[in-house]
Amino acid sequence: MRTVQDILFGVDGQTVHYDAPEGRPSEVTSVQVFAYHDSDNAPQPAAIGAGTVETDPDTEVNDAAGEGQTDRRIIPVLSTDGFEVGRSYLITATDGTREWFECAALVTDTTVTAKHPLHNAYNSPDLVQSTRIVATLDSAWLADEANLDDTAGPNPSYRVRWVYVVDGKTCIADTYFALVRYRGQHGVRPQDVELTHPGWLDRLPTDHFRDQGRRLIDEAYRSVKIDLHAVWTDDAMVANTEIIDELVRYKCIEAGELARLLSGGGALEAYQAAQTAYRARFDALAKITSKIPTRTTGGGAHVRPAVGLTRR
Repeated sequence: MRTVQDILFGVDGQTVHYDAPEGRPSEVTSVQVFAYHDSDNAPQPAAIGAGTVETDPDTEVNDAAGEGQTDRRIIPVLSTDGFEVGRSYLITATDGTREWFECAALVTDTTVTAKHPLHNAYNSPDLVQSTRIVATLDSAWLADEANLDDTAGPNPSYRVRWVYVVDGKTCIADTYFALVRYRGQHGVRPQDVELTHPGWLDRLPTDHFRDQGRRLIDEAYRSVKIDLHAVWTDDAMVANTEIIDELVRYKCIEAGELARLLSGGGALEAYQAAQTAYRARFDALAKITSKIPTRTTGGGAHVRPAVGLTRR
């Protein structure tokens, strides 16, 4: 899944990335940056290094895994170098069968645990790989205030055009990023959601018990950001952080009920009630206009103007 990256102003060594859905690229032909609204023939506003495919993981299955095994989540590999919990990787059999899995844990230096059971059977020498392409942004460009995002809206300022080759086929894709002083974020903890909705922690679906629903909270935050776009606002434009966290808490309750419903342990009525409660809260808070300015000429605040949750 592609997400807009927030790149921090003045911090050297930052990269943009793209996870190729077609498979692990054998070659990265070009990486270019354009203003988000410009065509591919326009001047490039940002200097960027050559794209490279992430080195690891690029390993082999070391024993039987998936279908037919007692625990279909266990994947024996030659090496766990480069694996990160929470990221998704591609496993491909010699006959072309393949699927994506999310890394849930690294049991040993030769064993990966997937979050969900594998659907197909795998064995040595099937491949487990990252398909991520990475490119480093120029340090001088990152330190130039003229490049800071000043769109005052949900659209990021810059588009990255990726050209790469997978299995002999040339592929083209785009991603987007913004250069900002601070990344937008939430401050909601699992206990905060529990205060809003007592019993939420105990009602979490099995997949979300291990992290107390933190992944659900992060996904709820992402959904809130998208909902804010409906009023032409992004999360960085909301000066009152309490508003963001309040919306995330209500959205998280909705997300939890949906997860329970999809897993077979919830009720449609409970999900609909949570959905209605979130929408009512969003509509109420969307009428608030903050008067706290955040625009500065050289300080640490974000360069976008604070406009509460309206366009005023």
